Amino acid sequence: MILGLNLKMEEGVKNESIPSLFIGMCPNCGGDITSHRLEMGIPCEKCLPEIPKEISFYKIINELEKLGTLKNLKQLYEFEKKVEEFKDFFKRIIGHEPWTLQTGWARRIFSNQSFVALAPTGVGKTTTGMIISLFLDKKSYIITPTKILSKLIKKRLDQINELMNLNKKILLVADSKSKNLIDTQEYDILITTSMFLARNEEKILQKRFDFIFVDDVDSYLRQPKNVERVLKLMGLSNEDLNELKSILKRKYELIRDKNNSNKYAGFSEISNEISKIRKKINGILVLSSATAKARANTIRYFRELFGFEISPQTSALRNIVDSYLIKTNDKKEIYRETAKIVEELGKGGFIFINSEYGKDSVYELKEYLQTKNIKSITYEEFNEKNQDSFRKGEIDAVIGISSLRNPLCRGIDMPDVVRYSVFVGVPRFVFSINDIDEPAKLLGLLISLRSVLPQPKRVFSYIESMRKFAGMRKEDIEKYTNIQERISSIKKFVEESIADPEILQKIKESDEVPIRVDDNGRLKFVVADSSAYIQASGRTSRLYIGGLSKGLSVMIVDDAKAMNQLKRRLRLENIEVDFKNYKEIDLKSILKEIDKDRENIKRIIDGASIENITNGVKPPKISVLIVESPNKAGTIAKLIGKPVKRKINVNGNGSFIDVWEVSKGDQNINIVASGGHLFDLPYQYSSRGIGEDFYSVYAIKKEDKIIFVPKYAPIQRCRNCGENFFGTESCPYCNSQNYENKLYTIKAIQKLSLEADKIYIATDPDQEGEKIAWDIFLSIYKIGKEINRIEYHEITKKAILNAIENPRTLKNSLVKSQILRRTTDRWVGFVMSEDLQKRFDKIWLSAGRVQTPVLGWLIKREQEMKNKIGVFKFKSEEFSVSDSIKIENKEDIKRISKSLRKL
Repeated sequence: MILGLNLKMEEGVKNESIPSLFIGMCPNCGGDITSHRLEMGIPCEKCLPEIPKEISFYKIINELEKLGTLKNLKQLYEFEKKVEEFKDFFKRIIGHEPWTLQTGWARRIFSNQSFVALAPTGVGKTTTGMIISLFLDKKSYIITPTKILSKLIKKRLDQINELMNLNKKILLVADSKSKNLIDTQEYDILITTSMFLARNEEKILQKRFDFIFVDDVDSYLRQPKNVERVLKLMGLSNEDLNELKSILKRKYELIRDKNNSNKYAGFSEISNEISKIRKKINGILVLSSATAKARANTIRYFRELFGFEISPQTSALRNIVDSYLIKTNDKKEIYRETAKIVEELGKGGFIFINSEYGKDSVYELKEYLQTKNIKSITYEEFNEKNQDSFRKGEIDAVIGISSLRNPLCRGIDMPDVVRYSVFVGVPRFVFSINDIDEPAKLLGLLISLRSVLPQPKRVFSYIESMRKFAGMRKEDIEKYTNIQERISSIKKFVEESIADPEILQKIKESDEVPIRVDDNGRLKFVVADSSAYIQASGRTSRLYIGGLSKGLSVMIVDDAKAMNQLKRRLRLENIEVDFKNYKEIDLKSILKEIDKDRENIKRIIDGASIENITNGVKPPKISVLIVESPNKAGTIAKLIGKPVKRKINVNGNGSFIDVWEVSKGDQNINIVASGGHLFDLPYQYSSRGIGEDFYSVYAIKKEDKIIFVPKYAPIQRCRNCGENFFGTESCPYCNSQNYENKLYTIKAIQKLSLEADKIYIATDPDQEGEKIAWDIFLSIYKIGKEINRIEYHEITKKAILNAIENPRTLKNSLVKSQILRRTTDRWVGFVMSEDLQKRFDKIWLSAGRVQTPVLGWLIKREQEMKNKIGVFKFKSEEFSVSDSIKIENKEDIKRISKSLRKL
């Protein structure tokens, strides 16, 4: 193993380097370097003349420092050193090192990347944000969705601040009474709710922050203006935002312009203008979310300025027993069942009432539980004092609403106390068709009714049109009369269709179609709130040193249609929730596991050291999957789950490399494409004659052998004419400056790999794919990375996951065969092509290494046949007959001719 390297060579082949030279690829000085040194992860001979006996990253750094040759690797060393300092800082606070996912987020922050931290509930997003704000020697701003969470974060930060003797000044501003503290007090960390920011925008915008952490981006982006507010906090002015809007409008118009033949110039100009605005931004923005279902139209600013998108991502990582009880929709009966469950499960319960019941039901249930001697409070009473009482066991349960807008549903992190959740009714939205005023709602309605509506083609057309506008809110579509008219016509079609008694009867009888007909004959559209269920139940299972703590969820089913839809939506989101009958689960053993985890967490909080604690459920690791085709990258990501797209900027001029991030449960996989070959044998367009290096292949004499060493350079590919070239700022064939530089792709893969534990090279399993895999392997920084070669022969989810689980070794034999083929291309094809071009004065003529010798062989054989084979011709004037016969032996022709003359 070399520097944590875990990639073996093909069995049966000697584990020796394939001799090659890579131009400009030394990780330290940027000079030329051999493949042997790249395999070992060490710099070139100029930087490090002798290869150390024991190779490790930090020993190499020490050697380079001694020699005075430490250059580019110093930046990587400082980066890795900072990561190690953070891990140590985290461990001193929490009691163990951060999980891979948390370390990956820290790496992005230290490399000045703004991003969305997408992960399941309970895996430490908020914890990471808090510790980063303490670790950085910068001014930080934490924005939360609720006052409850703000106070919890402030309390925890104060505890850490005192414990670690950090002397950080932490300011919580929770209401209008304390807002003047922002001006009068000095602080290192500011904590407010997103609502406070909205109401006191001018006061906070006078400040500048280096690190902004938005906890729960879904809640934050309910107000589209909040996107602009956070950009102003990072240094943009109203004029900058107006200019950005104008630029994006021009970009949209350019995309739609089918008659423009020179779009590259337009896009290039737009990219430069956005880059100028991007340079005005100061600081790092991290948005935290478990669902990322924000639909604000202004989120496109994040894509253009930071390179990330906000789109739904889900993960199957849960350690919760999901159970259910079927009851009628009689509210009193449901209250009685709730009381029984709480009595059976004991203290540490969160109760979530279905939002359809209304806020008054929260207090109704509280009063009913009091009659059963169950001590409960509402979410509005869950202040700091009552939180302590809940932790001490003086309060049995807290009652909230199963809605993402409810403060009890998200953000609460009390892993030592919360044991179970009870859902009083299936979490859902219920509204009439007349209330539909947004494309997303209408899209959901059409999909739900698709099986019963007439004219399937028309319905499909409606679905596709609404899908295009699903991200638009009511205030957005008010600007577009054509979209409003489209929505009205679709609603009219739906209303007329469901007025048909036959269709109405189908709706009533179906458990799948989520339309409810009330006693007055009015239609209600029922939408199961899967996000609320995942978030609320997630309060019972949180991250600690042993993994994810065990939790229990009990669903009291009051609506069969809503329950069926909830299951279906969870499946569509790739969340595997197996609802079990509450009466049939082994409650005793489940509660034993739950209580064991809580005891362990309490002991850790009290400072005890617990060895070998594990419950088998760990947060996801980070991996990188590298394929050849960008289209294949997106396809594979969508097969595995619901990906989030982000872009990596590696050269600072606005050029981005696309990355698809998707959860596999135990791994967050970042999928990136190489775009084919990264390296090729370079040549100079102006002088192609054979020189000392035989077309970039050197001949080295070693003992009694001659070894040919190919010299590779990163490819530059012209987007205008498609030709490859090397080392120039414009295409030598057509003079276009619109080209792809594979050096940026290499740097993107290197940068992405630093975030990960595992790297999967998934290029095609042929000669070309193996050579690309070898090039990627050589290019990656080999610092504690497990690098695997994987192979698949069909693009299906099963095939991809099977390949990930069963990596293979890199096949040197295939790499060598590709190098030989490419070398003969140069030696044979190039020489003959040049000869043709000179002879006929036509630069477009070419001769391939295979087709030209084969063509020559055919011509030669044909000539040989002509020289060898005779033709016997005869003609009869009497019968007007003439013919010819090919006869191989010419002596036979003479003999036949002589015999015929005698006749």
